[in-house]
Amino acid sequence: MKHLMIENSEDYYSKFKDIFYLENKNKLANYYKIHNTVGIGSSEHIFLDSGIEIIINEMTLSEGIKYNYNLNFSNFEIIYCIKGALTCGDSKNKTEYVIKEGDIRFLKNGSSSRWEIFPKNENWKSISICFNNQFLEQISEYNNNFIDEDVLNSLINGMLLDVLSPEIKVAFNQINKCSCSSFCRMLYMQSKAIEIITLFVQNKIFTRDESSVFKIEDIKKIKHAKEVITNEFIDPLSIKDLSKYVGLNTFKLKVGFKEIYNTTIYGYIRNLRMEKAREYLIEGQKNVIEIANMVGYSNPSHFSVAFKKKFGVNPSELKRRVRI
Repeated sequence: MKHLMIENSEDYYSKFKDIFYLENKNKLANYYKIHNTVGIGSSEHIFLDSGIEIIINEMTLSEGIKYNYNLNFSNFEIIYCIKGALTCGDSKNKTEYVIKEGDIRFLKNGSSSRWEIFPKNENWKSISICFNNQFLEQISEYNNNFIDEDVLNSLINGMLLDVLSPEIKVAFNQINKCSCSSFCRMLYMQSKAIEIITLFVQNKIFTRDESSVFKIEDIKKIKHAKEVITNEFIDPLSIKDLSKYVGLNTFKLKVGFKEIYNTTIYGYIRNLRMEKAREYLIEGQKNVIEIANMVGYSNPSHFSVAFKKKFGVNPSELKRRVRI
């Protein structure tokens, strides 16, 4: 299986030069074709203002493709599958998803190692709306509620989020059926992309209970708390002391932290400890008891249980494997 490191959105196509070739390029869009040795079809990559991109794919491959990839850039994607099916997953969490005809999914790109499988002899057609922090910062300037990557990350359970919105599907279908030409087409595409993102934000964020809506000052304090925890995870402050330190009551801190980072404060601390412990084990300079103490565990048994739950292997076993 191929493993690809993709530096930016345009770099995606260069990594697949054995599948795609650039047919036409201008300031607004790149047009790629599928080599006839591997199938038929095309991909259109449209660049819009405010950090928004639209990718329209339609292809049928004569041979199935399976590959791993890491993205060295971060953005969010709302993808609509018009035809076919795609199997994808997260290599780290060992999760697997199928995106099939009619599905609309929301995902974060660039957060982990992924894999995808395109089956052979199946017509795949999709439209993706991608956007990044540039867009989020602009819309936050005009709204009292705060939206950033952490807020959107809190919506994702695992890797993908189902988007069950008839209005969004209508807007995607309007993009698919757009018959405008040249400059007018690009204006139309941009208006529909912004409409889709706006509907998504409205439906998934601003229709939640008022207690779940993020205020700028509260988000800043929760982010500050995360920084404090990250720097002091071996001997962290109690939640009560941490709340006082950042100036936010304990209820808001606990609920807000879980909402934004999709884990509890204690879960975040435990994860930091386990990641650091794995680093120490791989280095091989310390024994398991020493490492347990170094990451904040006074009881080695509790440390071993937490480590196996996180990585699926006992720390002593990992240390033994590293030596081999």
